[in-house]
Amino acid sequence: MKLEFIFLLFICPVFLFSQEMIKNADGSVSIIADTMIYLDSSGNHLDKNLHQDSLSTGKYDVSLKKIPGGIEIQLKKRYSEERYPELQLDKEFPPLELVDINQNKINIGKKTGLTLLTFWDITCKPCIEELIVFNILANEYPEVNFMALTSTPLQDVNNFFQERGFEWKNLIIVPDCQEYFDILKIHILPLNVIIDNNRIIKRVFVGKNIREVLLSFEDLKEKTANII
Repeated sequence: MKLEFIFLLFICPVFLFSQEMIKNADGSVSIIADTMIYLDSSGNHLDKNLHQDSLSTGKYDVSLKKIPGGIEIQLKKRYSEERYPELQLDKEFPPLELVDINQNKINIGKKTGLTLLTFWDITCKPCIEELIVFNILANEYPEVNFMALTSTPLQDVNNFFQERGFEWKNLIIVPDCQEYFDILKIHILPLNVIIDNNRIIKRVFVGKNIREVLLSFEDLKEKTANII
C-alpha cells in the first residue's frame, strides 16, 4: 500500500529521495512511497498525525532519507534567534578561552577565512556522523577552521577515540566546554555555527545539516570574493 506525505515546499529545502514526488496546485508537494517512517528531532518514532501536527507549528523543517522500500522523514528543529539569544546572526561571537585535546590554547577567529564551530557529544550519533564527514571535508576547505566543542571531559573524549579508533586529525577537538554550552544556551545537538575572522556569526544550524553547512561555505566564499 502506497503512503502519501504532503508538506509545503518552503518548509523543506532538502534533497528528495522519494519514489514519486508530485507538485500540487497549492504549492505543496506529495511524496508517495511504500513505507514511511516518521521520526521526531531526536530520532524517536512518531505516528503520522503527531508528526504532521508538529510540522504545522512552524518550528520544524524535515529531512528525508531513502530506506529500503520507502522514506524516513525526520523533524529538524528550526534555528530561531529567540531560542539562542547569544547566537544571533551578524552578532559577535563571544571570545571563548579554549584549550584543545592536546592542551593547546585556541584563539577563535584568528585564522583567515571562516571558522565552523560544531557543538557535539560522544553519545550523540548524528554528531559523530557529521564530524566524520567534516574531518574528510576539511581537506577540501583549507581556508575553513573546523572546531568541535564538547562538554565531555578530556579523559572521556580520549577514551572515546581509543575505543572507536577515530583519528580526526583535521578537526580541532575541544573538551570540557560545559561552561560555554551553558552560556550559549545550547541544549540540542549537533549545533553548528559559522563565524568569520572577526568572530561575526554568519550562519547557525540546529541538528545534523551537512549539506546546508557546505552550501553556506560556498555562499560565504562567493560573497567574500565579490567584496574583494
